[in-house]
Amino acid sequence: MVKNKILFIDETGKHNLSHWSWFFILSGCLIFEDHVGQFRKMADSIIFKYWGSHKSYSRKYKVNDIVFRADDIRKCKGPFAILKDQILKKRFWKDVHSQLLSRPDIIYLFVLVDKRELKSVSPGIKDKTILDNDYKKLMEEFI
Repeated sequence: MVKNKILFIDETGKHNLSHWSWFFILSGCLIFEDHVGQFRKMADSIIFKYWGSHKSYSRKYKVNDIVFRADDIRKCKGPFAILKDQILKKRFWKDVHSQLLSRPDIIYLFVLVDKRELKSVSPGIKDKTILDNDYKKLMEEFI
């Protein structure tokens, strides 16, 4: 029996060759559809722990409005401004790692492009081609 899978995708860096960043990374998190409910419960427990149970945090942000976005977490923006507290940040990451990221039923896929290398081996390559090729490669791994 074939199990349905769900793929969550995020980009890091810019695929544009003229951008100063050296790398472009396309990452995927693959979860089997019948595990999504368990994954959601774990994410909700973390959200409630940090935003639902602390009155000072929950005044501005409702538990249902919290979305784990890598950029917001990294920059401590929006609801993740609470992570400017280094002790709280350490606890948060420990919970995220132990309850979400280290689950054996999650598969991680990555496509890494070294744009410096790409420029030297494929002069004249178009930015859109880079993005298209990276998404195709990630989808090949997904299927």
